[in-house]
Amino acid sequence: MGANAGYAGGAARTSANGIGSGSAGYDGLISGGQIGYNWQSGKIVFGVETDLQASGVEYTETSFGIIARSRLDYLGTVRGRIGVTFASIMPYVTAGIAYGQNTISASGFGTTIRDQQTHLGWTIGAGVEAQISSGWSVKGEYLYVDLGRETYFSAIAGGFQAEADFHTARIGLNYRF
Repeated sequence: MGANAGYAGGAARTSANGIGSGSAGYDGLISGGQIGYNWQSGKIVFGVETDLQASGVEYTETSFGIIARSRLDYLGTVRGRIGVTFASIMPYVTAGIAYGQNTISASGFGTTIRDQQTHLGWTIGAGVEAQISSGWSVKGEYLYVDLGRETYFSAIAGGFQAEADFHTARIGLNYRF
């Protein structure tokens, strides 16, 4: 188990029932923790890991006096991984399920409307983990995350669809027991 911190950046896209679509940069800091289990056969290491990140990933746009904001409140994954050990270093690949809660709000003229949805998608990536002392390891990891599409504000003219995909880079510290 351990802790990690990093950065996520990518794109958030919206489309409104054939009326139009848009895309915006979507980035910010992430931090959280992970827990998992590994087992080894020779030099090959198999593992499962789940993590949960607090997120500062967002974009804000102002147009005609209205401030629109999309914010990823949290991000989590459940992944398998496979690696090969070389002394105390293990490069690995990983893939699995990604999920996150996103909040979209619009404020202007003294009013704010807000909607929250939980997105479910997938992730794939790679990393390197290195043992630094008995029981302790550090890791660097890259993940591509696609959170799929959800409908927001469905009561207002059928709503609109929003989706997000982004790249994450993070470092972590783990303790094995």
